[in-house]
Amino acid sequence: MVRAKQPSDHSGDGRPYRVADVAALLDVHPSTIYRDIAAGRLRALRVGSRKGAVRILPDDLKTYLALVEVRPEEGSS
Repeated sequence: MVRAKQPSDHSGDGRPYRVADVAALLDVHPSTIYRDIAAGRLRALRVGSRKGAVRILPDDLKTYLALVEVRPEEGSS
């Protein structure tokens, strides 16, 4: 039986997330995360030169989640 890779648990340790971890956490394709990084909706770090690894800090992920949160419309019940 093959199991899907679960996102690493970084709760409380401040270590950055991999794009694949954030995508798995949100149940979206990694390209969705890369698009939001390119659009400036999600801050990320590039570690290394040229095409280095992309990492997302926990605080930046929290900010992104607040940005994309779906809120109920006013006046709707």
